[in-house]
Amino acid sequence: MKPVARSLEQSDARFARSIVAGLVLFNVIIFVLPLIYAAWISFHDRDVILRTQEFVGLDHYRLILSSPEAITAILLSIKFTSVVVAFRS
Repeated sequence: MKPVARSLEQSDARFARSIVAGLVLFNVIIFVLPLIYAAWISFHDRDVILRTQEFVGLDHYRLILSSPEAITAILLSIKFTSVVVAFRS
């Protein structure tokens, strides 16, 4: 292979890597960071008026999963999603 052709292939490979790196960075900023922040917020009890924040860990999740209304709503959402996916395909 000629040196010019090899240089052109390397240039194309570098360009492709830069495009992919940009897309990966974009996805991290748009999708991953908000998910991490939402998870972080869910472990805290925030009072917007008093501007306080207390770490409660999994207490919110325990409260939700011990509520019969929440369990019913979760199961209904799963059933609805299953039916929609089944009839969509």
